[in-house]
Amino acid sequence: MALTKVERGNVFRTQVIWKSGSTYTDPSSNVSNIEITAPDGTSYLSESGNRRSEGIFDYHVSTATSDDLGIYKIRHYGHFSYPKGYLVKSDAYEIQFVDLV
Repeated sequence: MALTKVERGNVFRTQVIWKSGSTYTDPSSNVSNIEITAPDGTSYLSESGNRRSEGIFDYHVSTATSDDLGIYKIRHYGHFSYPKGYLVKSDAYEIQFVDLV
């Protein structure tokens, strides 16, 4: 599977959909987070997303032309209430920052 390429200096949108079975569900306190790790392993971004509707969260990420080229790791996560406390669910994938000519 080819990595999604993101041109540096632009804004890209990423989204996470949380479901329990076939039902859309929100994390506790309606907070869904994103962490992006740069190619050198440092934190690039860590924040909460914008709730679009039940179980669907959008993130708009601004990149700079000076950001490192390479593969960035994206992880969405949220805490979900269960009978015996909270469970963290996560969704992860990678994108590639590039310069398009």
